[in-house]
Amino acid sequence: MSPAVRLLAVLATASCCACSGAAWEPIEGAPSEPPPPVPGKAPTSPATDDSFATTRDRLVDQWLALTPSWGREAGLHRYDGKIADYRPKGIARYRRWLAAAEAALAAFDPATLGTEDALDLAVLRSKLALDRFAVDEMATPETQPLFYAELFDVSGYLVFDYAPIEWRVRSLVSHERAALRQIDYLVSNLRPTLSRPIVETAIGVYEGYRDYLLDDVPKAVAEVADPQLLQRFEESNSALAKRAGEVVVALRQQFLPRADNTSHVLGPKRFLRFVAAQEGTDVDLDDFEHMAEVDLERNKRAYLELSMRTQLTRPAADQLLRAARDMAVEARAFVVNEKL
Repeated sequence: MSPAVRLLAVLATASCCACSGAAWEPIEGAPSEPPPPVPGKAPTSPATDDSFATTRDRLVDQWLALTPSWGREAGLHRYDGKIADYRPKGIARYRRWLAAAEAALAAFDPATLGTEDALDLAVLRSKLALDRFAVDEMATPETQPLFYAELFDVSGYLVFDYAPIEWRVRSLVSHERAALRQIDYLVSNLRPTLSRPIVETAIGVYEGYRDYLLDDVPKAVAEVADPQLLQRFEESNSALAKRAGEVVVALRQQFLPRADNTSHVLGPKRFLRFVAAQEGTDVDLDDFEHMAEVDLERNKRAYLELSMRTQLTRPAADQLLRAARDMAVEARAFVVNEKL
């Protein structure tokens, strides 16, 4: 497997979205240059020539430019301070890019490739299928408030001591300023009626971001000695925390009252398409259900055996999200204290 595809294979599966189209229109915090154009073809196509290696590497480079959070998660700090394009036309362009990328890879027959290249092709096709299912069939930009979580997630600049704190805070401020320019799209892109469990979960998560920005982030940058940098940070961070609170209010007041309990349900046909995208194979639903029931019974037996030897404690239902956030804070503190 090539380094480029190995990188893609280990990245988080949550989709982000950015701009790709006939005219690259950078916004603050977005990649400053477009993906390289395709000779003789519309620049929305990621294909370049008949070489699989060239097409593969170009496609991965474009993908990372379109979704800079992936690059940050992989430790590629040239994507620090950059945000995907969440404008409606940016989301539309990303959908077109995914379709064009899938078409470009369809031109290659794995039987004609070496073992490593054939594996790369399979990984890329699988990831493209999953991303297309998410943004097209599940319509995550319009149905999932957490599609936009990247806007508020600045933890990567603080948890990992990969550079002097001043350098990391400058990137953090760039990230926050870029995010502030796009937060309105988080609410305006959403459909009027969303799934109640999805809205309730998003409210808890964005409450966590608000609290993190207000309480933890200022403590983490306290050692910065540059007063001008600290002032810029205080301005952008307080503004971002305020916007996180506004997102919580919007979700609670606008979306929760009209939320339903069925919008998130895939149904049999979409579920099978999801399995095909994720596993790369078709399954019979009855056989799949039988496999799941057998596995459920096995896990029930294991749980009952364990419960006989363990005293179980769990938070109340209305405290689950807060307990999860507390666990995340404790885990972060452990990582920081142990310098992992």
